Amino acid sequence: MIARTGKTEWTTSIFPEKASASFLLPVKAEVRRKERLTAGQAIRINLSLERRRMGRKHVRSH
Repeated sequence: MIARTGKTEWTTSIFPEKASASFLLPVKAEVRRKERLTAGQAIRINLSLERRRMGRKHVRSH
């Protein structure tokens, strides 16, 4: 799965969270730093299932 917020794109996975009947999406520390995100801040994330040739831990700024 490819996630993007602001100008930063990274590979990730989402995980089911039974207690809230929702999904969790981890945001890597490098992404939080690049986008200047803080704990509890609401952000918009675009998710893509498109398969790309990139490493599993890939983080890229555009």
